[in-house]
Amino acid sequence: MKQKFLCLILFFLFSFHFVWQSNGQDLITTSQGDSINCYITKVKPRYIHFLNKNAEGETFQSLISVDSVTYYALDFFEEPEINDEILAYEKSGTGVLITFDVAYSHRLGKVDASLPSGFAKQIKNGVSFSAQFGYLYSRTSGFGFQFNRHFSNADFSGTVLGSGTDKVKINFFDPAFYFQSKSEYSKTILISSFSIGYMGLDESLESSKSSDAVIKGSSLGIGYSGFLGGQVNDVIVLSAKLGFIYGSVSQIEINGQKVQLQGDKRENLSTLSFGASIGFLLK
Repeated sequence: MKQKFLCLILFFLFSFHFVWQSNGQDLITTSQGDSINCYITKVKPRYIHFLNKNAEGETFQSLISVDSVTYYALDFFEEPEINDEILAYEKSGTGVLITFDVAYSHRLGKVDASLPSGFAKQIKNGVSFSAQFGYLYSRTSGFGFQFNRHFSNADFSGTVLGSGTDKVKINFFDPAFYFQSKSEYSKTILISSFSIGYMGLDESLESSKSSDAVIKGSSLGIGYSGFLGGQVNDVIVLSAKLGFIYGSVSQIEINGQKVQLQGDKRENLSTLSFGASIGFLLK
C-alpha cells in the first residue's frame, strides 16, 4: 500500500514539473548581438521555439538554434510587444478537459472452444463507458485520470451448468498522460492518452444446475485512447474514439476462494473499443 501511495506521489511530482509556464514577455540574445523580444513557447536541447512579430505586425512562430543563443530570460519585459490575442492563441488549447464516451467493446482473449458459439460471441462483445478528467497545461501536453468499464451479458443453455446468465464487468482506473495535436487552420483536434493503472474483473454467473458464482480478480493494466474530432465551439469537442486496454490476471476469487491461473489459463482482460465521445474544454 505504501509503495502504491509513493508511486502516485512521484507521478504527480513528475507531472507538475512540466505544468509551470511563463506568462510574461521574454528575451533572447543572439551571438550576433541581436535582442529578440518574443514569447518563448518551448526550450529544447537544440532549439528554442518562440512567437514573434514581423515588420508588418503579423505574428509568426519560429525557432532558433541553441548554439546561436548567448542568453535568454523569461518575463524580461514589462510591456510586451506581442499582444494578448497572440498569448491567448498559444494557450487556446489549455484548460480542464472532461470527456464522456460510449463504445462497442471487444474482448481480445480466447474463449473456451467447448462453449456454444452464440455464448462465446456474446461474452466477447459488449459496450464500454468511460470518463476522463484531465488538465491540458499546454497546447501539446496534459495529465489526468480516466475510468473505463467494459460490460457484456451472455445467456447460455444446454451446457453442463444448464441454462443461465454470465455478466462480466472489466474496470480500468488509472492516471494518464495526454498528448494533443491541434490544427492551426481548422478546428480539428487529436488527443491521445497513455495510461497505466488498476484493472479489475467483476463477473457474476447464474446457472440452473449449480450455485451462483461471483468471480473477482485484479491486475495492472496498460491503456491507450485516441480521440479524433472537431471543436463545435470554444468549449465542446465531438470526436470518434479508439481505445485499447491490455492486462490479465493470474489469480481470481470464486465466491471468496482464491484460484491460481498459470500460463495460458490466465484470464485475459484486454479489450479493443470503437465509439463516440463528447468533451468539454473549460478554461
